[in-house]
Amino acid sequence: MQDYSYSLGEIIKRERVHAGLTQMQVAEALHIDVRTLLNIENHRGNPKFEILLELIRFFKIDANTIFYSEQPDATSAQQKLRLLIGGIAEKDAETLLPVIESVLKALHANDVPAD
Repeated sequence: MQDYSYSLGEIIKRERVHAGLTQMQVAEALHIDVRTLLNIENHRGNPKFEILLELIRFFKIDANTIFYSEQPDATSAQQKLRLLIGGIAEKDAETLLPVIESVLKALHANDVPAD
């Protein structure tokens, strides 16, 4: 199994800094020891599943970026869109589907077909 501690640490630190949060603020929000977060960000050890799940949810991280770090990254906008869509109810997805299809069709209306 791939050691994901490096990619996990880098992603968590990047997201925490981007959010303008200290390690203490994140630790308090997730009710974990600040040393746990420090160890994760410094690539030391693997967190318990419950902590990993809370970090992924807290920062709205696409778990694929952690577990499949060898794959090319999707853009941040694509990741956010995937997470937004992944968290909606089926009824909402049914409502949004024709809207998204129409928007995509309009965006690509002027695309030139490949020969």
